[in-house]
Amino acid sequence: MMRVYAFIARRRKLAGLACQQQSREAGLERNLRIRTLRRTSARAGLARIRPFPFDGALLHPETMLSKGKKPESRSAQLRAGIRLEAVSVIWNIAEGTIAVAAGTIAGSTALLAFGIDSFVETASGAIVGWRLIDEIRNQSENRAERVEKLTSRIAGLMLLALACYIAVDSSVRLIGRSAKPKESLMGIAVTAAALVVMPILGRAKLRCAGAIGSPALRADAYETIACAWLSATALVGLGANALFGWWWADPLAAIALIPLIIREGWEGLSGDSEHHHAD
Repeated sequence: MMRVYAFIARRRKLAGLACQQQSREAGLERNLRIRTLRRTSARAGLARIRPFPFDGALLHPETMLSKGKKPESRSAQLRAGIRLEAVSVIWNIAEGTIAVAAGTIAGSTALLAFGIDSFVETASGAIVGWRLIDEIRNQSENRAERVEKLTSRIAGLMLLALACYIAVDSSVRLIGRSAKPKESLMGIAVTAAALVVMPILGRAKLRCAGAIGSPALRADAYETIACAWLSATALVGLGANALFGWWWADPLAAIALIPLIIREGWEGLSGDSEHHHAD
């Protein structure tokens, strides 16, 4: 009987060991299937991902600096140019009105010349702004070009006539045949303000003209910068008269404006200003 119990116990032990072995093998097989399935899924996922194209352009400074910046559309750049021209027109109207009024009161030829030139700049800015608006509306530029040429010729004639007036009036004042100019604090204020605003506005126009490729806006930008030189020359004459009583500095400053005014007038009359500044 004892032998029977021992045999049964031994058989149970062997059966338990066999079950453990089968369970271990089944677990290993299950783990192997899981790993195989994961690898297959991973490979399938990678196959759906497009390879990342790496080239030297990714490390270019311009590419790295432009990362995250959305390029502006041409219409947005054109609208920026129109806003600049609107600011220029409003400023020149106010500047010209104040300068002509102050120049008339003080008898300042330099201030009058500066104010009249501001009104001529107003017409130029309005025409350039009109051309930019026409481009946004996809309209033909033929009409705008015709009006621009006509306006440029009229403005050129006005500037050349202004140069002749300055030469005659300043000469008469210098030889003592006319009243001496008075000091004008209002004239000093407006020319000093123009000396600050015009270079900033001119540089902004140049950047915008380069972005949209507009020779007309580029030419108008240089005219705005030239207006800053006019204001600086007029300011010197007005300041010398106000500080030291040098009344003759005002007509001399006006005479110094003549070359700049003749240059602008001739370019407007010949219609070469756009091409000249675009080179």
